Amino acid sequence: MIDPLRRLRAAASAFVLCASGLLAGAPAPAAPSGPDEASFGPEWSPEDCGVFKLPEGDASVLCGYVSVPLRHGVADSPRIRLATVVIPALDRAARKPDPLFLAQGGPGGSTIGGFGRVLLEDPSKRPVLDRDLVLWDQRGTYFSQPRLLCHEMQRLPSGATPEQERDAMRRCGTRLAAESGDLSAFNTLENARDVDAVRAALGYAAFNFYGVSYGT
Repeated sequence: MIDPLRRLRAAASAFVLCASGLLAGAPAPAAPSGPDEASFGPEWSPEDCGVFKLPEGDASVLCGYVSVPLRHGVADSPRIRLATVVIPALDRAARKPDPLFLAQGGPGGSTIGGFGRVLLEDPSKRPVLDRDLVLWDQRGTYFSQPRLLCHEMQRLPSGATPEQERDAMRRCGTRLAAESGDLSAFNTLENARDVDAVRAALGYAAFNFYGVSYGT
């Protein structure tokens, strides 16, 4: 299996060159010192970073949930919560206004679990220094709510028969359908629409994007 962080580091130079080319010739916007939680939208709910199993040594790191519709474009849709972490740019003086969003693959991989701790514990692994990094667990995945994990499969004994596996999958599907409210809403289209909802909730006008595998 290819290490997603290794791929991320390999893509860093290409990202910086691409971003530089896209921004060349445009007037440089004033660089704010960092994300301001007070300016986040009402969809943002702050949370202790320890809930996401992240080191809490850097008080500037913001952790919380972004509330998004279960079905985008549907009036009065129920809401779900996406676990979100904002890691401020290391170079605050040169900070660009458009952050870098990172998305893990799978489907079902945890962006926060896959990238968060490593990026916070080892700044040398940051793909860019002059942009905020935004990590969020895609709908249904590990730290987001609801968390659509098949515990029934995980609890199967070693050497389980095919019939036992099918029964566990059936029980998992029945439970997740009840917990999700609408299991069919956990799809790629709604997931993609979540990205811009996270951007809006955090108050960014634009963003850059890096995806691993399904995250693309």
